[in-house]
Amino acid sequence: MKKPFNSNNLTYFVLTGIGLEKINRGGTHSMSTYVDYAGAFGSPGATIRYVTSRDDRGRDKGKYFTWSESHRRFVVREGERDINGITQYDFLRNAPECEGSPNGSYSPDGTQTNILYREMNTAKDAEVALEADQVRILAQANALSLELTVLAEVAAHIGIFASKDDPNNLQMKVRVVDWAGKHPADYWAVLNSGDREVRAVIRKAIADSILSVKGTIIMWEETVIGADENAAVSKLMNDPAMFSALKEKIDFKGVPRKVGRPKKAE
Repeated sequence: MKKPFNSNNLTYFVLTGIGLEKINRGGTHSMSTYVDYAGAFGSPGATIRYVTSRDDRGRDKGKYFTWSESHRRFVVREGERDINGITQYDFLRNAPECEGSPNGSYSPDGTQTNILYREMNTAKDAEVALEADQVRILAQANALSLELTVLAEVAAHIGIFASKDDPNNLQMKVRVVDWAGKHPADYWAVLNSGDREVRAVIRKAIADSILSVKGTIIMWEETVIGADENAAVSKLMNDPAMFSALKEKIDFKGVPRKVGRPKKAE
C-alpha cells in the first residue's frame, strides 16, 4: 500500500482510537517488527523490520517506534528509507495497528479493530498532534526556568546530581529538561509533590554516602531511617529535627558537607 507524499514532503501519523486511550491512561506502545501477512512488501508472511544498522556479526538492528504521552505523532519525510530500501512511510502504513493497513485485523463486516494510529487527515488528528507538542513544550519551558534548588531536587528524582566540574549546573539542566519533555506527566507530579524536598535530600545523602542502604533499609550510621525510601520519607517528614540535621550535611551544588550523626527529636 503506497501513497504519494503531501506537497511539503512530510506525512504525519497520529494516535487514534484505543492507542490514544492507552496513552491518555499513562501507557506507552512500542513497535519494531510485524508479520506482513498481506504481502504488502512482496513476500506474504515475511517479518518486516525497519533496519537502521547491523552489528559486528551482521545481525539487523531495527528502529523502535514508541508512542507515549509526549510523542503522539510521527513525522515521516519523503525519501527516509532503511538499509534494505523500505521507506519509513510504508513500514508505518502497513503495520497492523495502522488504520487502513492490509495487515490489520478486520471483523466479518469489514470493520478494522485494534487501531492505534493513522495518517493525520482531520482537524481532530491535528489537535492530537498539537496537544503532544504543547504538553512537551510547557513541561520543558518550566524546567528551563527552575530555581537551582528546585532543579536539583527534581534532578535527584532521576538520579542526577551536581558536579564540581559543572559549576553552572548546565548538564543537570539538560538532563532535567530532556526528561521533562519525554515524561511531562511524571515531571509535573515530581515538581508538585509534597515530599519532593525530603525525597531529594535522602537520595543526595545516599549518593554522598552519608546515608547507607542495606538491602532496602536506609541507615544513618547505626540509626534506621526507614525500611525503604518511602518509609524514610515518612519518618523524616514527621521528624523535622532529624530532617534538618540531615539536610545540613549535604550540598546540592556537588560538595558534600561533613558527615555527622542523626539528631534525635527533642
